[in-house]
Amino acid sequence: MKQAIKDNKKIILISISIIVLLLIGIAFAYLVTTLYGEKEYIVRA
Repeated sequence: MKQAIKDNKKIILISISIIVLLLIGIAFAYLVTTLYGEKEYIVRA
């Protein structure tokens, strides 16, 4: 029983780590394309 709980904790920890890394990667890719993209944005006030 204790072994199953340890296995579940490992799986949950690995899953959360992968999700966090994916979110960081997606955010980084979005920011890089926004900052260094080819499009020009004109803001008028």
